[in-house]
Amino acid sequence: MASLFVFDMARNREFDEQKVIETATELFWTKGYNAVSTQDLIDAFGISRSSMYGAYKDKRSLFLLALQHYRQTASQSMLDILGKNISFIDTITLILNQIIKETITDIKSKGCFVVNTAIELAPHDKEILDIIQENRKNIIIGLTQAIQKGIDNNELSVNNDPKALANYFYNLINGLRVDAKVTKDKQNYKETIRLALTVLQTDKKGSR
Repeated sequence: MASLFVFDMARNREFDEQKVIETATELFWTKGYNAVSTQDLIDAFGISRSSMYGAYKDKRSLFLLALQHYRQTASQSMLDILGKNISFIDTITLILNQIIKETITDIKSKGCFVVNTAIELAPHDKEILDIIQENRKNIIIGLTQAIQKGIDNNELSVNNDPKALANYFYNLINGLRVDAKVTKDKQNYKETIRLALTVLQTDKKGSR
């Protein structure tokens, strides 16, 4: 029985799994979970229905893989930037400008896959809510640590509250991504970033 199981798995996975996950991510990201049918996935993958079910069980299982794939790429990219040995002002400016660039070039107005999922599914799906909350926690931790490093390096005033600022920039980032679905006003985004940076206290003596 074991050898037959291995044979069936190998037969079912005679396709590029990485490409399938990337295709699923793009499809769910663009249309959302509920608007994507199983047939949409099969057509996009170019594989048989039996191969898809044999490898991924069902649409929801594939969606979870796609969501985790997005986290491992987009969210990890932000965490990598936050971990760079540069000033926090340069770091957050880089992140916000990168979001603007992605927004301007996003002709499908997809926004952020995680944010889209939080709106569509998290309110009534505990497993997905847990994934979204974990993603939020990790990014806020990364932001908090980067802000604290700025304080420790005497770049930012000790009057800054790292956790409060981390929550502020996290919400700003998500707000920009939601707004990206309805507008692509580059100048407006740049003004938003300019104003956002004014919340940072840089006077080392502790007064603004």
